[in-house]
Amino acid sequence: MQQRNDLTGKPSLMKELNISLIKEALTKHESATRVELSSITGISQPTVNLLIRQLLKDRTVVSVGTIQAARGRKAEVFSLNIKRYRIASVIVTKNAFQYAISDMNLNIEDSCMIPRDTCSTFSQQLCSIIKQIIEKNQYVQAVSVGIPGAVSESGQVFAIPHIPEWEKTNLKKLLESKFKLPILIMNDINAIAVGYACSFRTDVKNMVYLHVENNSIGAGIIINGCLYPGFSSFAGEIGYMQVGIGTSAEDLLPTSASAQRTALLSAIATNIICVLNPEKIVIGGKDIPDSLYEHVQRGSFMQLPEEIMPQIIVIDSYPDYYLRGLGEMGKRHLDKGVHLAE
Repeated sequence: MQQRNDLTGKPSLMKELNISLIKEALTKHESATRVELSSITGISQPTVNLLIRQLLKDRTVVSVGTIQAARGRKAEVFSLNIKRYRIASVIVTKNAFQYAISDMNLNIEDSCMIPRDTCSTFSQQLCSIIKQIIEKNQYVQAVSVGIPGAVSESGQVFAIPHIPEWEKTNLKKLLESKFKLPILIMNDINAIAVGYACSFRTDVKNMVYLHVENNSIGAGIIINGCLYPGFSSFAGEIGYMQVGIGTSAEDLLPTSASAQRTALLSAIATNIICVLNPEKIVIGGKDIPDSLYEHVQRGSFMQLPEEIMPQIIVIDSYPDYYLRGLGEMGKRHLDKGVHLAE
């Protein structure tokens, strides 16, 4: 009996896989005909025809016109309906929650800042916000949550001193059990790095985003256009970098004057260049001195050959890149064929 159930389930699984391949093809190529989809995905044309009819019916896919095909025939062209699905991005900080709802082109349609409610736990308030988002917009199909802490591949949170309630909590599992939606939990600095990189897709392949805020420092690493989290999701924890015997970068930040802080950042940039040799080092955060660019550029240049120096960029719009990074990763989550709640 179990064997029969397994066999019965296979066509359904194959159908989901084929639909996922079609969505992935349309995401990558933006638009395609039935014949092109069959060629790209390796799915037979009769099956493509059947699935396209279903995707048109539920408005996942839309017809965008026709093109001249072989032998004078016209072929219908299809693309993903970017208005069919939405992605919710939620930023969690010690004092507030911020969310944005975007379409599949990452155009933000709605956003809101919500103060921290100390009468609720962080989990309770986050669940309440996600519930409100879903009730407000039925087409939200994935939620990306950015947090000020490290996150394992499975979604377990650690090294999050500002929200100790979540230390060693599998936040992804907790939220998915409540909402039955794909949930992505992401480190804040990694999200900013992704957001910056995907804003300049053709330009950025290897870069390090260095974030300095108050008395903490961290980094997001992009290698070959992809976020590099490290084998245990700890890559980029620059605060632990040793800058002296028994002294870490974050040991020095609280006691550093402006000139000392820029010298420290210059030393960190030099170490990053020596280890990763990225094309760009992007620096952001609150209260970045205006002279930081010159200090870091000059400090690193004094120790390294000019020809291996990366472009060093200081940005002040990192919150925008934060939301974009969360949206981009949520979109990729859906593009991989994660189950969509209908």
